Amino acid sequence: KLKENIRPTDGAVALARLRQLKPKGFNYKQAAIGDGTNELVPLQRYRGFLAEDAAAVYHSYATHGWPGKGPEHMNKATLAQAVPDGINISAILSDAVAAIHDLAQRLETVEESRP
Repeated sequence: KLKENIRPTDGAVALARLRQLKPKGFNYKQAAIGDGTNELVPLQRYRGFLAEDAAAVYHSYATHGWPGKGPEHMNKATLAQAVPDGINISAILSDAVAAIHDLAQRLETVEESRP
């Protein structure tokens, strides 16, 4: 087993975080895809989250890296130099499941209280 400090996610807290996320529609710049030679790149529309926005909501919603630094520089980089460079979909999905559980429990409570 490789994990420690395992705790459940608070569904109400997860829901509050998720409500701050702002899904966006976007196109990738050609330079961001491989060598930038695919003429279809600007035509394909994506939906998702911007790493900077997600990290502003919750640090763990984004992956972080060090721009311009390859693996050989990783041991010299500091956390303060790290910038959001991708989305941690696992963290967002985990919060979404915790929020669904919380909302389902709230709904059951409301339904049980009805005459």
